[in-house]
Amino acid sequence: MADKSISGSVVESHADMTSALFAQIASLSGNSEVVETVRIVSARLHATRSNEVAILPTAPDELQSIRIAAELRTTDLVGLLMDYHEARKPYLDRFLAQLQVGRAF
Repeated sequence: MADKSISGSVVESHADMTSALFAQIASLSGNSEVVETVRIVSARLHATRSNEVAILPTAPDELQSIRIAAELRTTDLVGLLMDYHEARKPYLDRFLAQLQVGRAF
């Protein structure tokens, strides 16, 4: 990720990595409807996630912790997912504004 230019590809990469991680977690359910729902939600949140690092500089570290917990299937995964979403609540107005216009700010 650090090899990429500052032209937006690093941020875009974060959005794609976030979508892929949540798809991986959804696949653990073994339920194709859950997987499809997460895919749809991820597509809708892509623009917001593209600017997530600008709002929350710790986002890549959070994702790494979640990825490790998912790969190891540890009981920490649920707590990390809850923390991930709680950390975004103070910024909901900014994230919602992005969703309404369908783009990153």
